[in-house]
Amino acid sequence: MDKGIDIHPAALGDWVVEYVQASNDLAGIQRPPSARDIAAHRGLFAVNRLGVSNLLLFIHHIQPGATLRQDRQPGKRCGMSAASSDESNETDLEGLLVAAQANLISPHETYRLFRALRPFTDGNGRAGRALWMWQSIRASSADCDDRTALSTFAQEAMHDVRVSGPYLN
Repeated sequence: MDKGIDIHPAALGDWVVEYVQASNDLAGIQRPPSARDIAAHRGLFAVNRLGVSNLLLFIHHIQPGATLRQDRQPGKRCGMSAASSDESNETDLEGLLVAAQANLISPHETYRLFRALRPFTDGNGRAGRALWMWQSIRASSADCDDRTALSTFAQEAMHDVRVSGPYLN
């Protein structure tokens, strides 16, 4: 019996292009989204079981040259566990993804923790927003083509910028 491809259909919607443009705008990227940017977002949004390898591939496409940090930044903790300081960012990121997929934390909390972790050397803002959207798509029964999730995120993100300063990379 053929079960077909296990992807989320919202990833194929026209809304993705507008979403990528809005995310790039928040990052201060002053160009239209490239085909590579759009494909990377569609690929991330489509996968139903998200792992660190998916985020590494995503970062590779949206921010060439960015890598997973091998050390924690001083004073930066994910807040997910009482892990010892010698554990890697990859372990913290994996824990965050497990919690997000199990809906133990909201998309907004996932995003906040991802920002605190800053697991990559660059591209954390866009990756965090994409992770937020990935989880939001799965938490909502709404059709993403109505752009409600994007509008909500943009409004809340701009509020965060005004309250706590601009997003880091």
